[in-house]
Amino acid sequence: MQRRSSALSLGTILVCLAVRGAGASVMLPFSDLTSDNTLPADLPATVTFSTSGNQLIIDIQNDADFQIAQLYFNADPTLTDLTFDPASSPLDTWSIAGRVTDPQDVKSPFGSFDWLIDFGSGPKNRLPSGPTRLVLDMTGTTTEGAIATTFSTHPPGNTSVLAVLKFEAGPGDDSAFAGTLVPEPATCALMLGGLVLVCGSRRHRRR
Repeated sequence: MQRRSSALSLGTILVCLAVRGAGASVMLPFSDLTSDNTLPADLPATVTFSTSGNQLIIDIQNDADFQIAQLYFNADPTLTDLTFDPASSPLDTWSIAGRVTDPQDVKSPFGSFDWLIDFGSGPKNRLPSGPTRLVLDMTGTTTEGAIATTFSTHPPGNTSVLAVLKFEAGPGDDSAFAGTLVPEPATCALMLGGLVLVCGSRRHRRR
């Protein structure tokens, strides 16, 4: 498993706050770690979740030389079902697995998740490079602040991630799973607190 080294930087804190904040969307960057020898930097992509009424909108930006075959993510228990909105015209081969069809959750190399959107493995089904918007009808209620903000479940010792993308049809027909490692709220608070203390200390010294 390849993992990108990370540091507690201001950039990480800002990403953390942007994801965890009460904004209009939750944006997850990928390229933190992969399931095999594929470099995380070779799988740049972002997934942005937002809600509008009873619809969940997922914007996927694929900047990799791969196609995307699957998306795994979590949501709070009040979201009980997801279906493709007819106006979004998904291909017949696309499918959604989740709480209704699989009460045991769906499994990925980085643990189990509530929901899996499967685009299929054929070249006409997978998501190519560039932007793709998915519009899903929700049964139950939720907000973007509760989507993709819960970590995958794991046996002890495994790395937990917020969401997973499966990439296929890369250079040399390579494939890999990529996960995102945005810090948990407690980590964010500690990081932000440390930043405030550092800034306060520097300001005091200047005086």
